[in-house]
Amino acid sequence: MVRASNSFVGLLNFFSLVGGIIAIVLSLYIHFHGGTACQNSLFKLLVITGVVLSVVSLLGLLGVWCKNNILLYVYLILMFLCIIASAVFLLFVFTSNDNDDGGGKDGYVFGVTYNSTGKAVSVVGFRQYRLANFSSYLRKHLVDGRSWNAIKDCLIEAEVCRSVAKNTNERVQDFYKINLSPIQSGCCKPSIDCGFEYKNRTTWTAPEPDAAVLNSECLKWNNEEDRLCFDCNSCKAGVLNTIKKVLRNLAICLVVSFIIIYSVSFCALSNNRENKYDYHRYGYKYNP
Repeated sequence: MVRASNSFVGLLNFFSLVGGIIAIVLSLYIHFHGGTACQNSLFKLLVITGVVLSVVSLLGLLGVWCKNNILLYVYLILMFLCIIASAVFLLFVFTSNDNDDGGGKDGYVFGVTYNSTGKAVSVVGFRQYRLANFSSYLRKHLVDGRSWNAIKDCLIEAEVCRSVAKNTNERVQDFYKINLSPIQSGCCKPSIDCGFEYKNRTTWTAPEPDAAVLNSECLKWNNEEDRLCFDCNSCKAGVLNTIKKVLRNLAICLVVSFIIIYSVSFCALSNNRENKYDYHRYGYKYNP
């Protein structure tokens, strides 16, 4: 069992080290050879992730292979800090002041009125999200200023609205039944309450200018493929909703993984102590 713990920790840290090196090499390649605006925005994140992952993995790998308890102690301390940081982050994500259930504080579903017929569409396959109901911390650090410009470049590069624009000959009633993702709902069409007239999935016509309808948010819509509603608050809110869900799942996986690795690492540390004790007692290394 103890020998298996050493092998398990060593194997995990080996793959983590390889992943960290790949992240560093990829970031350097982007930096020196140039990349898209989206790729360049990920440069710092890749470097930091690669360096941290490589250093921690190397400590664990050397501690197990060289049976060096000092390195393992440093490794365990770093792992403990990672567990605490992940737990705090997880708590923050779960307790931030928004609700994505589609009918609460930030998610809302409209009864849609189609201008030319005056009929309400009873079934809406997507939700819209209000930016104001996400925590100020998330807004400030993820979708304000430069951060949003980088995210917007990635959204345009990833062509998130391409699937929305596939069918351009359907009726408005059919369009509103599409199951759009939060990002597509916020970025690929104008907000429902702006009163735009649907022509097809790629073209919307603004109503007659009216301050009560065409507010500053509505005026941000543009039918051009690389503009659409990428500057709208609804787009930012859709991105925040998606990021929050991804980070929440990632944080849960990290906490569980760190706890498992941390526990097995203690077994490896105990194994090193036993080997050291047997060496001093019998004059040779004892391998059970």
